[in-house]
This record gives sequence, C-alpha cells and structure tokens, in this order.
Amino acid sequence: MFFSCFLGTTTGAAKQALLGTSSAGALSNPAEHHLAWSATQAYALVAQLESKMQKAAIFAVVLFGCVLAGPPMAAAVDDVKIVFCQRVADHEPISAAETFTADVGWVYCHTTVANAGQTTQIHHDWYFQGAFVTRQTLPVGTSPSWRTFSAKQMSPAWIGSWEVVVLAADGKELARGKFSVVAAAE
Repeated sequence: MFFSCFLGTTTGAAKQALLGTSSAGALSNPAEHHLAWSATQAYALVAQLESKMQKAAIFAVVLFGCVLAGPPMAAAVDDVKIVFCQRVADHEPISAAETFTADVGWVYCHTTVANAGQTTQIHHDWYFQGAFVTRQTLPVGTSPSWRTFSAKQMSPAWIGSWEVVVLAADGKELARGKFSVVAAAE
C-alpha cells in the first residue's frame, strides 16, 4: 500500500527507474530487475526526486528492497532416504521394519537428506488407507547427510496401510515410503 501510494507522487523518470520500466511501460528484465540495483543507480534515482521527503523514502525502499526483497535462495534438498522404525537413538533408526504390530506404540519415519543450500524445512505428510492424517514440519540444516524424523502414535484401530510423503518447503514431493500395521498376536 505505502509503496504504491509513494509511486503516485514520484516523477515519471524516477518511477520508470524505480520500476525498471521503459517508456513503453514493459519491465526491462522482469526476472532480475529487483536484483539489478547498484549504489550508483540508487543515488542517481534519489537525485532525480523532487523533495527531501521523497528522497528519504525512495532511498529506504531501494536500500531495504535490495537487501530484503530478493527471492530467497532455493534449498538444494535431494538424495532423500526414508526408514520406518520403532525408535530413534543417536540420530539413527532402531528396529527398522516395513510391518509393525498394532501394539508397537509409535512408528517413526527417519529421514536423511542432502542439503547443499540454505537452512530450510521439509514436511512429513502421514496417510492412513489413502486419507491424510497429519503433517509434521521438520527443520533441515545444511549438510550432506542431515537426519531428522517424525513419529505417529499407533492405535489398534489403525490396522492397515500407511504412507509418508516427504515434501520440500515449496511443496515439491521429494520421496514417499509405505509401511503397514497388522493386528497384534494374542
């Protein structure tokens, strides 16, 4: 709101310089115009403005816009491995299996990912018999072998097939794994 109101008070040349537009009004480079500012361009833009108030406001917009408004670097999460287990100790899966009895208590989804990008997060979406049950969001640091896990408490009523879908922060599917829960032996 402030930004659009502020643009309404700038000169035509300053508005074109700020928005990265030509006289025809098209963006000169839509994918990169927010990263193209240099200190010289910022000072030149400020010099074109008509009042001290406008100069201070545009300098703040340009300065903070260049620093803060650029798109974040995408996390390079890949090489995702899923192991279902009965517990996790020292960041390692214990008693890995693909079938658990209903009296298991908890089933853990231990996930190892390679992350060459910046710190991010992944989601574990848990499904029972194809129906969504829960989402657990997990932090992922920068590491060639980051280990994390989520867990779901099992109930005797939840005998059947389970699936966990691992999603990147942007919703892209990274991996999926299946396990089943069977009735406990009596």
